[in-house]
Amino acid sequence: MAYDKNDAGQVYGKFIPTIWSSALEKELEKNLVFGVNTTREYEGEVKKIGDTVKILGTNAPTIYSLARENAGGSINPAEEIGGYEQLLHVHQIRYFHYKISKIDKAQSIKGLMERHATDTGYQLADAVDQYLASIHVPDADNLNKKADELAQIEKVEATDFSKDTVLSYLDDAVQIAREHNIPTGKKMTATMTPKAYRALKDAYQHVSEIGLNNEVLEKGQVGKYSNLVIKMSNNTYVDDEGVEHIQIKTDDAIAYVHGMTETFAYEPQDAFTDAVKGFILFDAKVVRPKEIIILEATHA
Repeated sequence: MAYDKNDAGQVYGKFIPTIWSSALEKELEKNLVFGVNTTREYEGEVKKIGDTVKILGTNAPTIYSLARENAGGSINPAEEIGGYEQLLHVHQIRYFHYKISKIDKAQSIKGLMERHATDTGYQLADAVDQYLASIHVPDADNLNKKADELAQIEKVEATDFSKDTVLSYLDDAVQIAREHNIPTGKKMTATMTPKAYRALKDAYQHVSEIGLNNEVLEKGQVGKYSNLVIKMSNNTYVDDEGVEHIQIKTDDAIAYVHGMTETFAYEPQDAFTDAVKGFILFDAKVVRPKEIIILEATHA
């Protein structure tokens, strides 16, 4: 099979990289669990690996009281509330590279290339979620996971996590959130392993009491408890000691940027076949440590 190639060797026969990249992104976004509950407002600033995204924040103003008898008098001078900035360094790359019998032939078989895109997008989403699930864990080699910044995150040690204790531990986490002045009306999610969710479900005689129904609003959602959206994922971070790290957070706690998706098709020199390869560029950072609580669950 002859293909038209540019100088870089990408195939432009019937394979259109931009369309396939778009299909992969669609499948990736559809399958994210942890990635759904992040802020994505800084994504457009990323163009290449090594880019730095500046995240700006504001400090809360002081609220004063004014007595009725002084209503016509002077007020305090304007306050200098200032702000702060954080840097999100974009360095994460995940890639794929596999053979396809013949791309033109594969594209002529209805649904085959779509299935490849679906499977690849799912695996990419899985990789991104694994990274996001451990974004709160310090890593000396990752500029976005500095120990001194992540030390602000509060933890709940659930050393005997079971159906008898799970609700109390979740209540402890919610209490911390309220003490951090997170409004009761602000959405918070708790993402846990299937085993942890089983303990939560077993804590009730009737599953309907935790809001289980067919109205699943987003990927991974399985119920609600105490204003927490309960989500389940096999990608929940489990450390070397077997402790599950259940992230309980607002959607503003973690900034996530997906910089780009690139795909290429080509004809390997050493095989009578075609191949597809591609990558995604992304990264994330905890930007509001007071809006994420880690419930460290050790099953009893």
